[in-house]
Amino acid sequence: MRVPENHWYPLLESREVKRKPLGLERLGRRFVFWRSDDGRVHAHSDRCPHLGAALSAGRIDKDHIVCPFHGFRFDREGHCTHIPSLGRDGKIPSGLAVESFIVQEAYGFVWLWWGSREKVTTTLPWFTGLEDGWRYHTVTVNWPVHYTRAIENQLDVAHLPFVHRTTIGAGGRSLVEGPYVEASEKGIRVWVTNRRDDGPVRSLSELAAAAAGTDPGLKRVPRRQTGPA
Repeated sequence: MRVPENHWYPLLESREVKRKPLGLERLGRRFVFWRSDDGRVHAHSDRCPHLGAALSAGRIDKDHIVCPFHGFRFDREGHCTHIPSLGRDGKIPSGLAVESFIVQEAYGFVWLWWGSREKVTTTLPWFTGLEDGWRYHTVTVNWPVHYTRAIENQLDVAHLPFVHRTTIGAGGRSLVEGPYVEASEKGIRVWVTNRRDDGPVRSLSELAAAAAGTDPGLKRVPRRQTGPA
């Protein structure tokens, strides 16, 4: 499945990127991340344009990433600056460069722009509710599925009282009100309520009214409460 373009994607946590090249697979591609002397993070395709060696197996030297196979050196922008076998004065072929990507750090993550450089934006798709003093924590879990299926699972609250009946689905809240969804080019905002099946179900207009001025998320309604959450 094709990854939607012209969006920012948080690919890893800032703490994971150090001076040593870090190779990983994201968005169906192999990337290499590394930090320059000024602390900035850089991202390239994890493939030397010469013979395809993994740059993540190389090293960082004087703000350059060095290929482990033939020692080709590439700067922050991915341009080749030295080919050892040609000598210090050797002419570097025009256009010899490793593909580079636009990245920025924010909120403890490294974000990569996936798409056209001409359409890059500076606004990251962050959760405004977390900017109001909330604390958050990341947990890394490997799911052998496309990321859209993982998102679908997180939005599916109807399975909670069955699959997670002894933890987050405890209480027999099998009735689902909603979800009420607001969509835009920046993403979707979802409000949904799980409760016991013990009263009238609110209409979509009532759910929209209840969502007004509140942060998206899963709401828990006490038993026999049938008004707005």
